Amino acid sequence: MTYQDALKKQFRSPSTYARQAANLVIGLVRVLGHWVGLTILCTSAIGISLFIAEDLSAYSFAELQEGLRAILEVTAMFTLILCFVANTGRFRDVFSALAWDEVCRFQAIEREVRSQADTVEGLLLKYDLITEEDVARRRKVNETPQSQAFEADSDVGQPQS
Repeated sequence: MTYQDALKKQFRSPSTYARQAANLVIGLVRVLGHWVGLTILCTSAIGISLFIAEDLSAYSFAELQEGLRAILEVTAMFTLILCFVANTGRFRDVFSALAWDEVCRFQAIEREVRSQADTVEGLLLKYDLITEEDVARRRKVNETPQSQAFEADSDVGQPQS
């Protein structure tokens, strides 16, 4: 099984679309929490810094409100960009992750089957039940284009940590 085959299979699965949608919704909730927290933190820090650094008694209440609104808008935009750049919502491509998991499981099963086949061949050779030519013939038959493509494709699409 290649990564592309597994990915095509995931694109045909309706449950994968539901998982992707759930990942987006949960990610947006996480981003919203981080965004509000960072906005409050930055706005408070700037407000306190201005309160300490300047004499605010010269400003009217409306001017102070307008200044705080401007500070809030700037910090809200900055922190929103920061949240998405830092991926605080932990958004991921569910299709690729599930396809890669399926390929890894397939590789593990294939390694286990090959290991067991090699063990059985070793025992059969040990007791002279088969010959070296039989082993070579089996290995040649098992070297199909699909298994070669699988080996070449084993690291394509691997998710980055």
